[in-house]
Amino acid sequence: LTTAALAQLMYRAALWVLEHGEPVWWTKMKWAEALNVWMLPQWPKRAFAHALAAGGDAVLMRLRKHVEGDGFHLHEQIDRNLGKQTAAKDLTWSYAEVLKAVSIRDRFVDRFRIFDLALGDEDADDLTIMLRDCSSSAGESESASGEEAYATGF
Repeated sequence: LTTAALAQLMYRAALWVLEHGEPVWWTKMKWAEALNVWMLPQWPKRAFAHALAAGGDAVLMRLRKHVEGDGFHLHEQIDRNLGKQTAAKDLTWSYAEVLKAVSIRDRFVDRFRIFDLALGDEDADDLTIMLRDCSSSAGESESASGEEAYATGF
């Protein structure tokens, strides 16, 4: 439940950066610390938004790793020691949080594409395809991660 909410937070932050600009430098540095990325204060907002969205993707991919063995049923909790799902099975709120996260991610991808096209970025269409496909391709490749999916285009 809270795992998907964390992904939502990261996607909302990425969307906010594209729509409103970057936060003050110390807030940006705290996000960089939370995402475990090295970030210069002068990083363009596009790169910063990428990093935030990649964090959201990494969270959802991690959630996927824990639930695919249960046929993608979502329980209330994941045991921190065993990594197995526990508590209420098929909790509606858990599904709702994942769907909200994916919906916000889609809004980010659409807004990112518009942002790139406004800048005249000739690779905007390729980047949008990559953003849309990174979650589906992550399931096929064990080595895929949010960071790798967003590494191009910086």
